[in-house]
Amino acid sequence: MKLDAKDQRIIELLSDNARMPVSEIARQVHLSRTTVTERINRLQDKGVITGYKAIVNRHSIEAISVIGTLTVDTKAFDDVVAQLEDIPEVTRCAAINGQGDLFIELSVANVAKLDAILAHFGTIDGISNTDTNIVLNSFFQR
Repeated sequence: MKLDAKDQRIIELLSDNARMPVSEIARQVHLSRTTVTERINRLQDKGVITGYKAIVNRHSIEAISVIGTLTVDTKAFDDVVAQLEDIPEVTRCAAINGQGDLFIELSVANVAKLDAILAHFGTIDGISNTDTNIVLNSFFQR
């Protein structure tokens, strides 16, 4: 789908603040509220905008944020991803190039929970290596 400058600006505004009122978006892109609503609906219908979310400051709820990579056997790739999706602490999973095959983000209550999840990763057929790091500080997130 080809996006014009107005669509791109609407996406930018919603990415910065998914709760921004349509009236404010309309003011900033110089369109009517009705037109902006129609554009947002079209972007959603076409799969450009796939959802809205709250970005939680994990440190404020005393959760431990963890990032890492997994090396996965190609034949087991889809099964591994499906099993990771069933682990609620895995908040993100993406295919990557370079070191490892999957990039993961986790949010755990404590180090003992992290240890248990890492042990569980060892039982998943197809995962041959894990490399994880605890996030000490996050400076920004978009």
